[in-house]
Amino acid sequence: MEINGLVPLHAYSVLKVVEYKEKRFVLLRNPWGNSEWTGPWSDGSPEWTDEWRGALELLDHRPGNDGVFVMEYRDFLKQFAVLESTKLFDESWVVSSYWMQLRGLKIDRAWSYGDVSWTFAISEKTPAVIVLQQIDTRYFMDHAGWLQFNFDFVLFKKGSKEPIARPVKPMPASRSVNLEIELEPGEYVVHARIDIDESCRQEWYHESVGSWNRRKVARQKAERAIAYSIASNFRQADYIDQLPVPLEVFADRDVVEVGIEAVETSRVAYLRRKTLITASSKTHSRASTGWFGHDGETNNHEEDGSKGMLLLGGKEVTTEPETDSVCEENPSEGVSPHGNVHCDGCGSPINGPRFYCVDSRCSDYNLCELCSGVGIHPREHRLLRLETPEEADKFLGSTVPHGTLNDDENPSLVLGLRVYTHKESPATIEGFIGHIRNIKQSVKSG
Repeated sequence: MEINGLVPLHAYSVLKVVEYKEKRFVLLRNPWGNSEWTGPWSDGSPEWTDEWRGALELLDHRPGNDGVFVMEYRDFLKQFAVLESTKLFDESWVVSSYWMQLRGLKIDRAWSYGDVSWTFAISEKTPAVIVLQQIDTRYFMDHAGWLQFNFDFVLFKKGSKEPIARPVKPMPASRSVNLEIELEPGEYVVHARIDIDESCRQEWYHESVGSWNRRKVARQKAERAIAYSIASNFRQADYIDQLPVPLEVFADRDVVEVGIEAVETSRVAYLRRKTLITASSKTHSRASTGWFGHDGETNNHEEDGSKGMLLLGGKEVTTEPETDSVCEENPSEGVSPHGNVHCDGCGSPINGPRFYCVDSRCSDYNLCELCSGVGIHPREHRLLRLETPEEADKFLGSTVPHGTLNDDENPSLVLGLRVYTHKESPATIEGFIGHIRNIKQSVKSG
């Protein structure tokens, strides 16, 4: 739908502004190269008499169907609500970024913080531009989902409860919001909140996709997978049939040779994990591994004697020597199994405590108690200890199991923070996803 030739919720470029005979004129361009303003002072309109030809010369404009057009300033003010400037970064600037894929966002929820946050640090005073941005979905618009995401953010300095700044409220359907600010050395925290709306009926995709060219659908889904792969927690297994394999993977080798190498690499990784787990099971020689309970208290597994004294929730528990089996196949008496959740270390069903990785680089990664202490997962990743399935439901809700993600049914949001600074003080960024639900309830009751 157009209004006097202008496309709603569409950005135009302002090329020039002139004043001629006490009238103000604005020269604009539609980046599409067509669909021009058709109101007063448009190309070919009756206002362009010989008296006003001089304005065209000042604007350096020639009428034509090229997307460039003239508006009188008062009409420009009536039609456009936001005017943004563009900042050009030269070689004195650097940019750091951190992207995450957010799944399972629901439309019927509070407009609130807690889904995602970032921290970044700078070493010297610097001007900065902070940009919160979602990926450009125009390459695969029909497969971007039925939800529309809007967002904003607030900036804090570490150790202070008072916000430093917020960006100007963005227009609906904006791909990014930004803030220009002078920053002192130190650590900063960015909290984002996400608003969700429907961009179309949820059923529209399934009603339409059957009539589309399947070759084009495959190409667009490949573009979607490539775009999403920028996320730190991107799960390649969910897009295995959509991701193209880069040519350099094959290069001077035939496909069989490459395939054999892939199988052997996978087998070596599996055997390494199994060796670590089995050795720990037989000897009780456990690495000291940090985890925290839902109360926020950090704990550690500590080796103490041949029977394996562990500090669990502040209590000493003596464990007997284990058999050759890696994990118990059946839950012990009084312990509830965690549904269909399997350990990503040994592959066995998790009985007893479940250790859920809350690092943004992991997605639905779970370990049993044994595997959580043998060094198969990065030590810097924080593990949330969940005693029962009920506790997991309360604080995690429903997670998205491996291989079950469907972006057509439940669209995900790939959101990134970009921090531009002078190159003498580059930003170091880390991102965090709010896996833990009921934060308000937990803080209040705690």
